[in-house]
Amino acid sequence: MPPERRWSPILLPSGRDWFQSEGQAIQLSGVLFGGADSITWKSADGKKGNIEINAYWVSDIILLNQGDNTITVTATKGNTVLSDR
Repeated sequence: MPPERRWSPILLPSGRDWFQSEGQAIQLSGVLFGGADSITWKSADGKKGNIEINAYWVSDIILLNQGDNTITVTATKGNTVLSDR
């Protein structure tokens, strides 16, 4: 399977390029095909965490700052690195 087909971008909470939350925390989720060595998330302010590797992955609860929060999820398998924000 080509590397770009092993990864489905962040699906929840919205499946769009942005999501408006009225809460102070969020969980992200998506789909992984073909496995990965690691899945991680990182926010623009330096917070980061690991995501358990599963076909349907779900992050731990991520605390949000007031205002815009950019969070990047990255899946790595060997030399292939795929990310979504």
